[in-house]
Amino acid sequence: MDYYRIKKKRKNFKDRLKRKAIKTKDPSTWNQFRKTKNRVNKTVIKSAKKAYYKIAFNSCAKDQRKTWKAINDLTSSKSNKTVINERKYQGQKSESLAGVAELLNTFFISSHVCVKMSFQN
Repeated sequence: MDYYRIKKKRKNFKDRLKRKAIKTKDPSTWNQFRKTKNRVNKTVIKSAKKAYYKIAFNSCAKDQRKTWKAINDLTSSKSNKTVINERKYQGQKSESLAGVAELLNTFFISSHVCVKMSFQN
């Protein structure tokens, strides 16, 4: 038997259990129906996800850029690129990229000097 026939038989079994549970109003039949329903839904969702991912990755085979784009789209990962427009350091403010780079350079050099001096003492 192929996979789709098995899935169809499980769905039919679930439907028969539901009709029986409604008719008999037996709690054990309702529990059996719920367990079967959850199992069937889980397998249907799992197979649908598997097919979706397979199609998504087969469409971008042998292209790493497209593959990573698909991974990020599927996992809803958004790249957060931080752009520094202005920087303030010790009362100096800069809005140009060169000025921001210079302020960052000054900050890291002074931090390095402070750390170096603390180890020498």
